[in-house]
Amino acid sequence: MKGYILEADLDEKGIKHLFHFTQARNLASILKKGIIPRKHFEENNLLDDIGYNDQVRLDGHSDASCFSIGWPNYKMFYTYRKEYEDFGDPVDWVVLKVSRDILFKKRCAFCSENASKKSMTQIPLEDKRGVRAFDAMFYDSDKRLKLPSYIPTNPQAEVLVFENIETSYINGVIFENKSTYNKYRHLIPTNVHGITNAKIFGPRPDFENWR
Repeated sequence: MKGYILEADLDEKGIKHLFHFTQARNLASILKKGIIPRKHFEENNLLDDIGYNDQVRLDGHSDASCFSIGWPNYKMFYTYRKEYEDFGDPVDWVVLKVSRDILFKKRCAFCSENASKKSMTQIPLEDKRGVRAFDAMFYDSDKRLKLPSYIPTNPQAEVLVFENIETSYINGVIFENKSTYNKYRHLIPTNVHGITNAKIFGPRPDFENWR
């Protein structure tokens, strides 16, 4: 198994899909070619063709794309959106809903907190694979936070995927409001569900615990 975990591990926690946020300007390319790690664009001098979030990948893995389980990483999502707002650069955003199958069909690394944190970068990549690393994302065993079983404990926990994500794994495109949806709806194929959901663009319900 590429991801070193089994479908049964996902069933046990009730995980149905992952989230990946990106600038809407990337939507046409993603829905045609899939989600491709940034390194591809760096090596082919194509960075100007995409809208990327961070100027420097502090996690050291531009060869991987980042995904969240259960809820987007709202802390990073807010930070990136605020940066563009502060620079007066209006940017539309979308959240992609991606099949959970990538967790066991693709080469993945599981990070119990932000992958760029020193506590994560010091762990060898191989030790961030497999069931033990996957389970470590769900360490609130006493249910103090009262989170659903499919949501990792830390809101910045993330999955790094070291392969291209084909369009067949993309199940939905979520927009913050109707006007943004109407602006890009023509790009969405009939087999992908396009919806508006402002809630998913905001913090997790337990955000008070992570201030």
